Amino acid sequence: MADTEQRVEIRPSIRVDVALKRSGNRKLSPVIHWRERRIATEGAPVVLNSFGVLSSACKHTTPFCESCYAQQAEHYPAVQALLAHNTVLTTDVEYDRLVTRFDQMVMDTEIEMVKRGVPLAERWFRPYWDGDLRSLEEFGAWNQVAAYHPDMKIFLYTRAHEYVERALLSSPLWKVPLQPNFQIYLSVDRYNVATAQRVKQFDKRNRVRLAFCGDTWQETKQVAAHFPAERKGPRCPELTGKIPLIVWESDAERDSRKAEADRRGAKRFVKRLGKGACVACGMCPNGINNVRFSSQKGAT
Repeated sequence: MADTEQRVEIRPSIRVDVALKRSGNRKLSPVIHWRERRIATEGAPVVLNSFGVLSSACKHTTPFCESCYAQQAEHYPAVQALLAHNTVLTTDVEYDRLVTRFDQMVMDTEIEMVKRGVPLAERWFRPYWDGDLRSLEEFGAWNQVAAYHPDMKIFLYTRAHEYVERALLSSPLWKVPLQPNFQIYLSVDRYNVATAQRVKQFDKRNRVRLAFCGDTWQETKQVAAHFPAERKGPRCPELTGKIPLIVWESDAERDSRKAEADRRGAKRFVKRLGKGACVACGMCPNGINNVRFSSQKGAT
């Protein structure tokens, strides 16, 4: 092979017989359209960049999970149906098929982002806004998909600490080395501190971040104290109210966008554009720091 010839990795076709379904989440989406209702203003996520399964399928729950925020969303029939669909299509499924199905979702999301001009820094996909990993094969499949999409961040919170530990130990079941754009956060509460501590013992390159969880902010500090070598991390700015759920563009930004649309002769104009709090913050998707989450919202 000539020195100038480039090796191209061939992967299976991303079009599958039955596709998984993505979710639109206002906190996570990089493109949100202003939508006026009769009694309020809402945001409609345009780019769908998250994936979920039923929380009832979680294998690594602790008593803290009894207050899981995602369970509330499952009361809506449409959400329940979407999550049930995804749960069936990822239960006891072999690695190669998982890779194909996950790859299709991320590919579709990346295409949407490119079409809408989403900056590279805001191109990411979050698996398991509801639910969690249920096998090492599933974890490895997401890592493989990250390798296929180097311009996308695959951003994961997980309580499946054992899978992360086995990946760091280069388990024979692990297909591809841990990818730099696969950002992993261990969800840690007072009940699973020990397993998180064990994972960090093998995290020699400090690739894994920690999400300290508690019923109160004081409890999140107490959980973080079990990791003296780690930064305790800031409180999630959306939960404290420092960053709103949706960050809307300013009037000046809107006027500039309107002038450009008029210059191009655009027939349709979105009244206002926004992005989710996680996109505006960027700390977790980019793995900048550990973070703390409290069930009790507010600054105190």
